[in-house]
Amino acid sequence: MIVNLTEDGGNNQLKFHPNHYLVMKLKSHLISQYAIYRNLDDNTISRKIKLCDEFVKVFSKIDSGDSTDWWAITMYEKIRAEMVLDQRILDSGGISMKEFLDNVRKSIEVWKKIMTILSIEPEGSYLRKIASQTKQEISKAQDLLLMAQFF
Repeated sequence: MIVNLTEDGGNNQLKFHPNHYLVMKLKSHLISQYAIYRNLDDNTISRKIKLCDEFVKVFSKIDSGDSTDWWAITMYEKIRAEMVLDQRILDSGGISMKEFLDNVRKSIEVWKKIMTILSIEPEGSYLRKIASQTKQEISKAQDLLLMAQFF
């Protein structure tokens, strides 16, 4: 990442390694800001998914494991983005209903893990709120799977 330090367009620039703390902080901020999916195009949603993958890859080197709160929050954002993108691709005929439902099943498994991790957080905290939202996402996804049996 290159940051220009002058307003006049001069050649004073800083170059950061892609895994630098400030770059990772920026990626984290972008992940959380790409939240209102109806206003985002498919490329931006794909970018969010890629940012989530990059974030998990780098932070797993520092704080390994998939049972940490940062992992849970990042995966929550990633799975939500993947579900929106999958729905759009399904609607446009880009994937089959079977493939879409397989992705929903995989998402439910990750959401269950996320909920387990975040449900131990203090009541009223942001992380506990995400656990509650995850529970709702699981319920909606399970309802979708049930309804799909009739089509």
